[in-house]
Amino acid sequence: MTMDNKAAVMSPLKALEQRCEKQGQSVAMVQPMGGGELQDYTWARINDEARKMAAYLQSQGVQKGDHVALVSKNCAEWIIADLSIWMAGAVSVPLYPTLVAETVRQIMEHSESKFLFVGKLDDWDIMKEGVPEGVKRVAFTLAPRDALNDFPNWGDIIRDTAPNKWPNLPWRILRLLFTPRAPRACPRALCMTSSLSPSSERR
Repeated sequence: MTMDNKAAVMSPLKALEQRCEKQGQSVAMVQPMGGGELQDYTWARINDEARKMAAYLQSQGVQKGDHVALVSKNCAEWIIADLSIWMAGAVSVPLYPTLVAETVRQIMEHSESKFLFVGKLDDWDIMKEGVPEGVKRVAFTLAPRDALNDFPNWGDIIRDTAPNKWPNLPWRILRLLFTPRAPRACPRALCMTSSLSPSSERR
């Protein structure tokens, strides 16, 4: 890779910032909501919701370096939640949406996750018993009905929370991935980083 190519590499948060500046009102994602309804997400909306959720996480005690878990099938709010975790200075811990309770507990206890986003899932009833006590939760808009009834809802938080200031972008964005092994074995943890710029490698 040449130095010119390296210079073009940027973190997801820096890329979002640039997209908002240049294409804020352009549609970035379209989310099927069911019943034929579609929800458009512009770059500006993604940024606004991510900043509001980052502020909410911080208000709930999430601090720099804390681990925040997500469990959901692919959806727009999953992506925005990931961005909000990084904006809050935390580390995202994505969980496969097909895990059983025992594996959920292993991962969340091993990662010491303090918070969980519950999203679009087919088997939440199987998984939820594995969430350790004391873990705070937020339900995505497409979460199972009982999760929406039991936990603060994404839409309510976005409506009621002021966005935080654009964050001081971290030199490295972290994500913990737990890869499956044998059916009864504890998943193996991998740490992935996204560097903001080539100079960050030397800091």
